[in-house]
Amino acid sequence: MYFPLTSAQGFAEYMRAERLRQNITQEALAATVGKSRSWVYDVENSNKMPTLPAVLDVIRALGGRATIDTGHTGQGSSSTQTEQGESIIDELFRTLDQPDHGEV
Repeated sequence: MYFPLTSAQGFAEYMRAERLRQNITQEALAATVGKSRSWVYDVENSNKMPTLPAVLDVIRALGGRATIDTGHTGQGSSSTQTEQGESIIDELFRTLDQPDHGEV
C-alpha cells in the first residue's frame, strides 16, 4: 500500500489506521518499537512529534517500507518539493537531535 506522508498529522493517521487494520494494540506496537503505550497514544493523537528513527521503526513494525522523495531530480536543478512535502521532512529532521524525553 502506498501512503504519502506529507505532514505529522498524516503520519499519525497512517499509524493509527494501519495499527487498527492489523488488530495491533497500542501496547503491542509500543513494545515492538521500544516505546511506551502513552508514546503511541500521543503520536496517534498528534500530541507528540516522533523522531525520524522512531517513524522508521513504526513503519517497519507495521510491515511497511519507507522512501523519502525530496523532489530533487539529481541533475543539478533545485528541489521541486511542495510546501507540504517539505514540512514533514523538515519536522522529522529537526527531531533527529532531540531526545525522546526519556520515553521508552
